[in-house]
Amino acid sequence: MKLLRTFKNTCLFCWVLFLSGSILTAAGEDANSDVANRLIGLCYHDGSASIVLEEILRAEGIPYVRIDNLDRLKTFNLKGLVLGEGFDSSAEAVKSFMDRGGVLLSLQPGGSLAELLNLKETGIQEGGYMEVKRDSTSLVPHDVRFQLFGKAKLYEGGECLTRLEPSSRAGGIICTKHGSPTAMVVAFDLATTMLTIL
Repeated sequence: MKLLRTFKNTCLFCWVLFLSGSILTAAGEDANSDVANRLIGLCYHDGSASIVLEEILRAEGIPYVRIDNLDRLKTFNLKGLVLGEGFDSSAEAVKSFMDRGGVLLSLQPGGSLAELLNLKETGIQEGGYMEVKRDSTSLVPHDVRFQLFGKAKLYEGGECLTRLEPSSRAGGIICTKHGSPTAMVVAFDLATTMLTIL
C-alpha cells in the first residue's frame, strides 16, 4: 500500500511538471554542459512543507540547484525556476528572471507576484479535486482526477490547463505569460497534498 501511495505522490508531482513541461524543455543545451546540469532552480522557505518538492526532484533525478535567496538568481544561468509559496513580494526578482527568458513554476502566488503573472485572486477552496481533461490536442490518454488536500487559491486570468472541482471555473494549473516567457501556476497546495497522500 505504501508503494502505491508513493507512486501516486510522485505521479502527481510528475503530472505538474509534465503539464508545465516548458520548464524541462526550456533549453536545448548539450547534455554535458554546466547549464544543462543546472537547468532548474528550486526556491522555498526553510522549514516549510515545500521541502517535499526537493525530495521529489532528487528522487526523479531531475537536475536542479537549491536557491535560498532570489537575489542569487543572476548567479546561475537557469532556464527554469520552481518557486514555493510565500514569495509574494518578490515580483521584481521574478520579473528580472523572466525578462531574461526564464520559465517559472510558481506555487500559489499572491500579492504583487500574482499581479506580475496577470492573475487576480478571487477566493479559496478547501480540498476538492483537480481534473485533467483529455481533448483532441491533449497528451494525456484519458481523463485524470486527483484528490487535493489543503487550501487552493482561486484565480481569474491565464489559461487553465486543469480545473479545480467543485469550483469548475478555477484552474488547478494555470499557464500565464509575461512577455514571451511562460509561467505555470499551481493553484492548489501541492506540498500538503503530496504529504497527505504519502
